[in-house]
Amino acid sequence: ITLFYPLRTPTDRERLTKPWYGGTTGATPARRGKIPAQMAAATERVAGRTAGGGKDVKMPSIRLPINIDEALKGHTVEWERLEFKKGWNPEAVLHTLCAFANDFHNLGGGYIVIGIEEKDGQPILPPAGIPANRIDKIQKDILSLGYKLQPSYHPIIAPYVIQDRHVLILWAPGGQTRPYKAPVSLSKDAKEYAYYIRKTSATVRAT
Repeated sequence: ITLFYPLRTPTDRERLTKPWYGGTTGATPARRGKIPAQMAAATERVAGRTAGGGKDVKMPSIRLPINIDEALKGHTVEWERLEFKKGWNPEAVLHTLCAFANDFHNLGGGYIVIGIEEKDGQPILPPAGIPANRIDKIQKDILSLGYKLQPSYHPIIAPYVIQDRHVLILWAPGGQTRPYKAPVSLSKDAKEYAYYIRKTSATVRAT
């Protein structure tokens, strides 16, 4: 007996949650275990190499698998994996973190650069920057945001100084316990959650 099923385009949510569409819900521990190993391998590849490398970039103690100079020129990381934020916008950052954690296209997550404005997808230099006395507070806020995702998720945060301006770079690899959902709003009475993904250079709700 041959069974024929009607062809149907899966929804974004099905692609996130169903293993046969590539989602990670229900994935075996062995499959999920590959992700930390991939992250470690990426970090190992850049060990001993200057991330940034330019005289205008001061490195943090944390080494990220990205060359900051080249990323600012658009050569290293695909634009759908890189988002610039002129200032600190918790709700927008939360939604983008959720999208990178879901890693819908399995690109390896992405990076959020806080303190650099963009125009037509290109960074505007010198950076707008973040006041030095706000760096610690913003990092603590990012930690708190991670607990608002379901399940919780925390990016790696690296403070940089670019052309004498302070910026924060968030490395958000694809999460181990996908799919993730985030509050639609950070207002006090908001209770609605949604799944977010990246489409080209935009963060959108999964349909």
